[in-house]
Amino acid sequence: MSTEKLAGLGWSSTPLEEGIERAVEDHLERTPDIDEHGPDRALEERLLAVAGGDVRLIDGS
Repeated sequence: MSTEKLAGLGWSSTPLEEGIERAVEDHLERTPDIDEHGPDRALEERLLAVAGGDVRLIDGS
């Protein structure tokens, strides 16, 4: 892909290493702890206990 037109408008690409650093920093700043959006383990265990023998793998086994 040509970036010639963009360069003509004053655009320049971000160096690869700088782009990776920015992406990692952004990810670390914005990603919540797993506890904030993961399953409640105690609730998961109770649901599995209630389901008992009815828990099956996706392939039906």
